[in-house]
Amino acid sequence: MSLYWKHQTAGLLLAFALIPSTMASQDAASGIDPATLTKANAGDAAAQFQVGREYEKGDVVPRDFAQAADWYRKAAEQGSAQGQLSLGLLLERRNAGLAEDDAQAATWLRKAADQGLAGAQYHLGLIYSMGKGVPQDNAQAAAWYQKAVLQSDSDAMVKLAQLYAHGQGVSRDERQAFALDQQAGALGAAEAEYQLGMDYESGQGVKKDKNQAMDWYRKAADQGIAGAQFNLAQLLGSNRAEVYFWLSLAVPQLDGPTLAKATVQRDDAAAKLKPAELAAADERLRQWHPTHPGKP
Repeated sequence: MSLYWKHQTAGLLLAFALIPSTMASQDAASGIDPATLTKANAGDAAAQFQVGREYEKGDVVPRDFAQAADWYRKAAEQGSAQGQLSLGLLLERRNAGLAEDDAQAATWLRKAADQGLAGAQYHLGLIYSMGKGVPQDNAQAAAWYQKAVLQSDSDAMVKLAQLYAHGQGVSRDERQAFALDQQAGALGAAEAEYQLGMDYESGQGVKKDKNQAMDWYRKAADQGIAGAQFNLAQLLGSNRAEVYFWLSLAVPQLDGPTLAKATVQRDDAAAKLKPAELAAADERLRQWHPTHPGKP
């Protein structure tokens, strides 16, 4: 063999030797674990779902909903309930830049729900209640919510409670609605906490109890629910520092007559506070968002 061909052969061998490491570097540079990506490309459904999740989150790779949908679909077509749920939710998402397909979304959600995934059962109930991709049907919504409730899904508890409270798809039953909200409230669901506050204040499904109403409003208010913050302030009466504090948080989220009322009450409470009291309340407000990340 000539020297030229020896060098040429050596170069080719070197090139082939570099391919695996180069690909590994590209995988690593992509931000997705190379082992997970290898499994996904080999057809592992759990890995395919995970790759899709990374593209949807956009933490370790640039967010790419089209890529996420492609990977979710690979997992979903292999029977992954998580892949089916995630694909269904992505297909009905209005800001994903994908071709919206509510009917196809409903199909995938049903597949996941039929496999017993509580989140899918809840979302299937939700689209039946809205008539989104399926005929509007509150009875079907209630049935799917109930399946999720049996798996301790607090979101489903809240929605099913609303159906019982209004007699939609089920017989009206305020006590059952209250019981469901109690379950959800015990799990920390902010909407349920807010509703329990209103139930105790109005006596709907339970005996009126101002103290209980305030306790539940406070729990929901501390999760950023503006209605609970406003209602709590109405019950606090002469505690001007608390009234000022909760209404200051609520005002940016309110509108219409409620906004006007809350603004007047907040300003009136502020005017009656001593300078030191107002300063303390303002400092508490400054600390609110850093200590309550993600809350309004």
